Amino acid sequence: MILKKKFVILILDDCHEDLQTYQRFLERDRTNSYEIHPACHAREALQFCETQWPDLIVLDFLLPDLNGLQFIDAIEAIANGKPLPSILVMTGQGDEEVAVTFMKKGVQDYLIKNKVTETNFQQSVQRILDQVQLRRSLELQQKWQLAISKVSLHIRESLDIDEILNTAVSEAKDFLFCDRAIIYQFEPNWAGNIVAESVSPPWRAALGENIIDTCFEKSKALMYAQGRKTAIDDIYKADLSECHIGLLEAFQVRASIIVPILLPLDRSVSLPKLWGLLIVHQCQNPRPWEDAEGLFLEQISVQLAIGIHQSELLQQLNQELAQRSRAEQRLLIQTQIQGKLIQDLAKSTTLLEIRNRDLDTFVAFASHDLRAPLRGLRNLVIWLLEDLGAVINPELQNKFDMMTLRVHGMEVLLNDLLQYAQIGRVEANLTTVCIEKLLRDIINELEIPIDFTIHIAPDMPNLVVDYRALYQIFVNLIQNAVKHHTRTDGRVEITATLEGDFYRFDIIDDGPGILPEHHENIFKIFRTFGNPHSRDNTGVGLAIVKKIVELQGGTITIESNGYSGTIFRLTVPVSYLNSDQSDSALGIASDLTGTLNTISA
Repeated sequence: MILKKKFVILILDDCHEDLQTYQRFLERDRTNSYEIHPACHAREALQFCETQWPDLIVLDFLLPDLNGLQFIDAIEAIANGKPLPSILVMTGQGDEEVAVTFMKKGVQDYLIKNKVTETNFQQSVQRILDQVQLRRSLELQQKWQLAISKVSLHIRESLDIDEILNTAVSEAKDFLFCDRAIIYQFEPNWAGNIVAESVSPPWRAALGENIIDTCFEKSKALMYAQGRKTAIDDIYKADLSECHIGLLEAFQVRASIIVPILLPLDRSVSLPKLWGLLIVHQCQNPRPWEDAEGLFLEQISVQLAIGIHQSELLQQLNQELAQRSRAEQRLLIQTQIQGKLIQDLAKSTTLLEIRNRDLDTFVAFASHDLRAPLRGLRNLVIWLLEDLGAVINPELQNKFDMMTLRVHGMEVLLNDLLQYAQIGRVEANLTTVCIEKLLRDIINELEIPIDFTIHIAPDMPNLVVDYRALYQIFVNLIQNAVKHHTRTDGRVEITATLEGDFYRFDIIDDGPGILPEHHENIFKIFRTFGNPHSRDNTGVGLAIVKKIVELQGGTITIESNGYSGTIFRLTVPVSYLNSDQSDSALGIASDLTGTLNTISA
C-alpha cells in the first residue's frame, strides 16, 4: 500500500562537502522522490522539525553545538511521545560501542564516513525508507480498520439511518484528510439529494441540496451500478463536460472520488440497486488520489449498504407490524360487533320463539273458534230464509244475500290466512312430480269457463319437489289469471325453460294487465288490484305464492304494461332440498307479525 511518493529527508552535517555529497547521492537515486532539507547546526535542524516532521534524518555524530546523542534527546522532547523520525548516523570512527549506544536510542543504521559510497548510502537509505513505508502502511491499516469498525459498530448498535450516514461521512473525511465528504441519494429521475455531509470551514455546506445533474447520463448510472468508482485528481484536467465542471465549481470542488452505494441484489433484477454515491472532495487544490484511498471508500460504501438495507428492512417490518396491529384492532372491533350481534340474535331468536308459540295459538284459535261462529252465522241465515219463506220481500232478500256473501268472504280470507301461516311450518315431502300432470289436475279442479283456453307447452319436466308447495303456486297463479280476466274466452299459456340449475315457468295471460306502479306491491299481503267486489279476492294469494317460491330457493317476478296481458315468471331449482325449515319458520313468523296486527285492527 503506497502512502506517499515523495519522502522528506533532513541532512544535518557541519561539513559542507559531506552534506553536498549526501545530497547528490539522493538526487541521483531514481528509486524514490525526495524533498531534501540541508542543515549545518543542530539548532537549525530542530527548528525545522518543529514545523515539519521528516521521514529520515541523516545525522552527523559530531556537531559544533550538540553531539548526535544530545540531538536525539532534543528530538524526543519535540516529539512529545509520538514516534521519532528514522535516523541514519554518519560517524568518522568505526566504534562498535558508539554504534550500540545509537541503536539503543532507536537509530536505524550508521555508516562510517571514510567508507561511504553512493551505493551503500543509497542502499541504507532505501532499507530505512522501506521500514518507514512498512510502518506507515501498518499504521494506516490499523487506522483503516478502526474507521471501518467504528462504522460497523454504529450499524450494529443503531438502525437509525441518519446516524449511520453521518458516522460514515465523518470517518471518511477524517481518515482521508479531505475538505468534504457527502452522501448523495438518487431519486427515480436520477436527480437526488445530499442527505449527509461532513465539511471543514471555510468551504460551502451542501447538506440538503437537491441536485439535478443534466450531465448524469444513463451510461454513468450503469457504470456505478456495476460497482465502478471514479477518481478525479483535477476537474480541469479530467475529461468532464462544461456543465459538469460548472456544477462542481458551484460547490468549490477541485478533486473528487466517487464510489457507488449498492444495496443487495434483488432477485427480480440483474444488477444491484444503485441507492446513491459516497463522495469526497478536495476543495483547496488538486489532489492525486491513491488507490488505497479509493479502496477505503469502497469498504465504507459496503458497510453503508448493509446499514441502509437493514434500516429499510426495519422500516418495512415496522410498516407491516403497524398494518398487522391495525388489522388486529379491526378484528377486535369486528369480534365485539359480532358478539353484540350474537347477543341480539339470541334475543331475537327468543322473541321469535315466543311469537311462533303465539302464532301456533292463533292458528289453533282460527281453526276452531273463528270457523265455528262463521258456520253458525251461515246456518242462521239459511234457517231464517227457510222460516220466512215467501214472506221475504226483494229488499230483505238482497240483504240476506249480502250477508251470505260477506260470510263466504270471511271464510275464504280465514282459509287463505291459515294457508299462509302454514307455509314453511310443515315439513317438506319431496317427491318426483310430473309438472304436466300437476297442471292438468289443477285445471280439472278449477271452475274454468268453457270458452277459456289454458295451453300447456310440451316437454314439461319432472322435478323432485314438494308436491303441495308447487300445487299451491300454480293454483293461485292460474286461478288469478282466470278470475281477473275481463272475458270468458281468455287464454293462458304455461311454458317451461331450463336455465342452468333452475327451471323457469312463465304463466302468460291475455287479460287486462297490471299497471307498472303496482308491480312492487302486488306480492304483499292484503294488496288487491283486481275486482275489489269479488268474493274470493282477499289479497293473500300472491303473498302465498311468493313465500312458497322463495322458500324453495326460487324467484317470482311480473311483467305487464297494464293494458294487454300479464306474465308471471317464476324459477324452481332442478333439485330442491329444503334443509333449513327452522330458519324458514322464523322468517314466516316475522312476516305474520304484521298480519296479526292487521287482523287485530
